[in-house]
Amino acid sequence: MTDTAIASSGSNRLRVLLAAFVSFLLIAAGAVIAPPAHAAGGTVTAGVTSATSSGVTVQVQASGLPDVAGAYAALIVKGTESGLTGAGGYAAFAVPFPTVAAGATSFTLTAPAGSLDRTQVYEVLVWQQHSNPDAATIYGRGDVAISSGQWDAVFGAETTDPGETDPGTDPGTDPGTDPGTDPGTDPGTDPGTDPGTDPGTDPGTDPGTDPGEQTPASASISVFLADGTTPAAGVALKAGDKVVVKGSGYDPTANVGGRGVPIPANLPQGTYVVFGNFASSWQPSTGAASSNRSVGSQVWALSEGVLNQVPSQYQSAIRSQWVDIADDGTFTATLTLKDAAATPGSYGVYTYPAGGVSNADQERSVALNYAVTPKISTSVKSASAKDGLTVTASGANLGAITGAYVALIEAGTEADVTGAGGFLAMQFVRNVSGGAFSVDLTAAADTLDRSKSYEVIAWQQHTNPSASTIYARSTVTITDENWSALQPEPVASVTTSVKSASAKDGLTVTASGANLGAITGAYVALIEAGTEADVTGAGGFLAMQFVRNVSGGAFSVDLTAAADTLDRSKSYEVIAWQQHTNPSASTIYARSTVTISDAQWAALLDDDSAAVETKVKTATAKDGLTVTATASNLGGIKGAYVALIESGTEGSVTAGGGFLAMKYVQEVTFGAFSVDLTTAAKTLDRTKSYEVIVWQQHSLPTADTIYARSTVTITPAQWDKLFDVNVPETPTKPVTPPASVPGGSLRWAISSSFTNYITSDIAKGAIDVSNGATRSGGQFQFGQTVGGDYDTKTGLGSVVYRGSVRFTGHNGVLDVTVANPQIRITSAGAATLYVSSGGSQVAFATVDLSRAVRTTANGAVTYTAAPTALTDAGRDRVLSGYSTVLNPVTFTIGSVAAAPSGTTGTVAAAVVKAKQTLPATAPSAEGIVIDDENLVALESGQSATISASGFQANEEGIKVVVYSTPVLLDTVTADADGVATWTGMLPASLEDGAHTLTLQGSVDRGLAFTLTRATTVIGACTVEGATLKWGYKESFRTYIEGIAKGGWTLTDVAYQYPDYVWENGTGSFDDESLAGLVTYGGSITFTGHDGALNTTLANARVELAGDAGYLVFDVTGTTQDGASVDQKGVRLAEFALGDAAVVDGVLSLDAIPTTLTEAGAAAFGTYAAGEALDPVTAVIPVDAECGVAVEEEPEAEAEASTAVTAVTAPADSEGAPVWPWIVGGLVVVALAAAGGVLIARRAKKDETAEVTTEV
Repeated sequence: MTDTAIASSGSNRLRVLLAAFVSFLLIAAGAVIAPPAHAAGGTVTAGVTSATSSGVTVQVQASGLPDVAGAYAALIVKGTESGLTGAGGYAAFAVPFPTVAAGATSFTLTAPAGSLDRTQVYEVLVWQQHSNPDAATIYGRGDVAISSGQWDAVFGAETTDPGETDPGTDPGTDPGTDPGTDPGTDPGTDPGTDPGTDPGTDPGTDPGTDPGEQTPASASISVFLADGTTPAAGVALKAGDKVVVKGSGYDPTANVGGRGVPIPANLPQGTYVVFGNFASSWQPSTGAASSNRSVGSQVWALSEGVLNQVPSQYQSAIRSQWVDIADDGTFTATLTLKDAAATPGSYGVYTYPAGGVSNADQERSVALNYAVTPKISTSVKSASAKDGLTVTASGANLGAITGAYVALIEAGTEADVTGAGGFLAMQFVRNVSGGAFSVDLTAAADTLDRSKSYEVIAWQQHTNPSASTIYARSTVTITDENWSALQPEPVASVTTSVKSASAKDGLTVTASGANLGAITGAYVALIEAGTEADVTGAGGFLAMQFVRNVSGGAFSVDLTAAADTLDRSKSYEVIAWQQHTNPSASTIYARSTVTISDAQWAALLDDDSAAVETKVKTATAKDGLTVTATASNLGGIKGAYVALIESGTEGSVTAGGGFLAMKYVQEVTFGAFSVDLTTAAKTLDRTKSYEVIVWQQHSLPTADTIYARSTVTITPAQWDKLFDVNVPETPTKPVTPPASVPGGSLRWAISSSFTNYITSDIAKGAIDVSNGATRSGGQFQFGQTVGGDYDTKTGLGSVVYRGSVRFTGHNGVLDVTVANPQIRITSAGAATLYVSSGGSQVAFATVDLSRAVRTTANGAVTYTAAPTALTDAGRDRVLSGYSTVLNPVTFTIGSVAAAPSGTTGTVAAAVVKAKQTLPATAPSAEGIVIDDENLVALESGQSATISASGFQANEEGIKVVVYSTPVLLDTVTADADGVATWTGMLPASLEDGAHTLTLQGSVDRGLAFTLTRATTVIGACTVEGATLKWGYKESFRTYIEGIAKGGWTLTDVAYQYPDYVWENGTGSFDDESLAGLVTYGGSITFTGHDGALNTTLANARVELAGDAGYLVFDVTGTTQDGASVDQKGVRLAEFALGDAAVVDGVLSLDAIPTTLTEAGAAAFGTYAAGEALDPVTAVIPVDAECGVAVEEEPEAEAEASTAVTAVTAPADSEGAPVWPWIVGGLVVVALAAAGGVLIARRAKKDETAEVTTEV
């Protein structure tokens, strides 16, 4: 940008000098810039082109970068980007910054030898300018391969430790890796650079350099127990034990050289004293890899005289692990033993030179008898009230044992454990291999106490647990979520059953309430489903009772409704609610659907409906069972299907099976027929019941197609004949009958994410369970039914379950039913789960049996927690294209049985809050209190404060609305005295003229005023060419393109992931009050659910109002919940302006978080107020005079200093890089040297020289 300013010729040179001075200060001090969240994937290729004693040069090629002009790049130790700051943490930094064109760049990095460590692996990192590198800002990274020859070229041919990590030189935490503070660059602290003060360079005064003096004897070490006298060799040691290491012959002046950090290379580097696990060939002097040395604990032996010469910034890192080497070459060190991370060899104490120096004389070792610590880890695998708590315990480092006892116990109670008890769960693990095992321990939920803590212990087999037998122990962490699942709070409920039904006496329903707490009374009513809003003391119900004797949270009462008040096309329910109130979402305790059977409806309505009667005609073991079925009242039908089936299994009937006998009656005369159905005796089970159903020809039997049904009564005598049971002439020894096979069931949550979505504010749907299925603990439950061909011998085949789960949402647009699941096992590790959809079986999910727990009991087989994955057919044919993650399924293959107990009917539903609309006209123009100063501010469009009394104490949700056209500004809460107060600015889009400001709650208060903003200076700054970036909400965009099967249409708006982008915004801005309005125009139309959702955000504006800002839109169309909307100038989202200010002619908003306003929530209809939305970024250019205060200039130097500060003041944040300011300072220095001027300032009357500046 080019600015023109007038400068005094007398102060021009002084400004240049001051600019240079301040720039140097910038170089030293740096600045911090808050990074925006932005990243992309790129490819970085790096190779060494030069390696000399001066350092390494790396050539870098990067591609696939985002569309940016430039980037930061650095050579770092691999994986240490978290420690990279403006103060260091890199081996080399790319200056000038690499220029990016078409997503690619090429540059070189030169790392001085002093910043490198041949034991480390390096990589090149490329990331976003003006940010610290992290997952959100890194564009790409690539490894740098440095060969041994290249390392030798840098550090010389002598072998150093190629992979060892120096204690205290961790690149992420050790200031010694900062090349900018390398002690070799500080002449004031480098003891080797002052020949006049270095006693070590004066041969005439340094007795230590007397060539005739004897060097210490060869290095040696001895290791003792903690008492310092008992030799440690051969003694059994474990983690936590201490040993004392005594060394002699360690020349304190040896080991000079090395890497140079943290100890300068001209000083002795000292010696590492290490406890660890080392390979037989471990010595660095032989070139052994660092992987041959695994350190458990260590200290750094170093002469105190040397340590005192180490630069101060490294002192603390070394002293934390330091022991002194005396002048005679001795030291004493104490090591606390600790397991090494790896075990390349054997445990012992080892010494070798520090800092990468090679000195074979100090490579010494003493072997120790150390055993690694046995370990056990625990994690909660599952937790539920039904199945209890299952903890997975994994043991390691147990040595050569082959078995162990493992138990879940109350913490600290191992003394109570015996073979007979004292534990919550216990296993004898017989297959310990390689010192490791993993086992599941399950405790019943009712054996656990939330106030106590629990642990798992593993101990020696065939013993009781004690301090001498326990191998390891681990605390079990049970989360609040786990406890809630194990011991759920009882939920109020009401169950219903039809007691009697007749046309004369009506319908009597027994309602039983439970878990109602300490209440003593409740209202209970039979109503048409969903009409509780119509219930009052005078009516709106079919029957009602005031239950006054609620005891123990339970009651039972009969409700009777006259037959003529009932309608067969409707559904009914019973609700129980708080006495002395009307039923609502906040007062209803529980509700339950009333199930009225066809027979009961027929009795209530005295209906001459279709009927079928059955009678056993014959029953023999040879010929089987023949049932005569006689149907009547079938109307004018010509034909019908009739079948003998197991009671309640009509859902399994197809043309290919699912019945015991079936006939197609092709001639129905006068609505009646009679037919015999015969089935073989071997197909019958005396423990089951059977019925005959008659249904519509050319269809499957369902509630809509079945004409009539009748139970078949088989007498005991007939059963005896069917199974040829005779009384024997000679008594025989009774045979114990085999145990009955448990009933089969399938328990499956289907998809937790999908069910949560259905009942969310987005779908606003419900989940209904029917046809024999139930729901309990979040699991849908289905009982096993007839059909299937599962073979217990091979473990292959299919098993069928019965029941339906229906998901509805989006006002009926979403309607999905998952019914009659069938498991088809094709191998020991795989199965397919089928469901009924559209009259056919669909392969809904694949089932991974290899990862399930398989158990058998009494002839039943159970697979627990088998992972499932949605198939393409399941997604497209069942879920109507909705993709989701499925939950694991648990199923038992046993005998035919009903589903486990649980709830039926509507088991979950979204809580739909009635949408409140604003009154079309102001409900009041009186009652708001405002003083003269605030009234003037209000009428001029500035921030003002109003208040009003008369509201309820601490009343919430009081709306602040301005008229003529109602615009919701905010909601406030009254104080304890019922006084509501609001402070804010009127929308900048509100036109001048007469308006009314209101507070609407339990009472309405108002204030009539006249807005005369036109007489006020709205913005001293003109805005042109402004840009705006905002994505609304990422999860909403994902929902639109996914579940909603929709998208968006843009007009004069671009989409650049993850933001919508507006350009060419215009408006005005007052830099003093930070008030203004910038208009961008354009529109975004969101559509989805086949047009059910169609909402447009148009005429985008950024409104600035002091400390806050708003994103303003005109909102029109149909919202997600089906409501119509047409609101202008909605403050949709708000954000904090913070310390935003005009800098260099631009007001910048950089990734500022936004939230949905009350007005936005009311207009858009998807989320509640306060919902976090995507951050907003805006660049708002203003005219040259904006943001530049007119100030006196008593002295030229004061003027120059202020000017420099105006552009160089750093942002007040933490963690951003310093080098942009370092390089910026250097550039300014260069400009200053060329005679430039740092910044243009507002013209003053007495200035005469004109200067043009490029920034």
